[in-house]
Amino acid sequence: MFYGRYTQNLDNKYRVRIPARLKTEFGADVSSISKGKNGCLVIYPSSTIKTIGERMNSLGVPKAVHDQLLIFMSNIYPIDEDSQGRFTINQTLRSYAGISKEVVFIGFNDRIYVWDKARWEEFESNNRTNEAGEEPDLSAYGI
Repeated sequence: MFYGRYTQNLDNKYRVRIPARLKTEFGADVSSISKGKNGCLVIYPSSTIKTIGERMNSLGVPKAVHDQLLIFMSNIYPIDEDSQGRFTINQTLRSYAGISKEVVFIGFNDRIYVWDKARWEEFESNNRTNEAGEEPDLSAYGI
């Protein structure tokens, strides 16, 4: 399970390391990165990608969601780390997420979200309360 927030800088070749505390959760589970919702990126362990594929196979792919699943699957890129544990965030993903220099890694259950730091701060600020201006009730999750 992934959790926590970690800030890193891209180097001049747009490379970054998955923070060590998050990386230990991967073990030998090779990962991929994709476009996420709200202008962020998502790093998936291969086991999560496999689970998504299994769900697609077991549920079938109705016409109503076929195109969205096709787009989702076409935007998954393998993470190929160099000898120093860095991987490159490609131009397509950087542009989508508005990433320029500082990125924030957010561990969330079975995946890691990657945000441009300024975009994350805006998202976090805008989502601290619900539409009524109250903090959401998270007690069902033991929080």
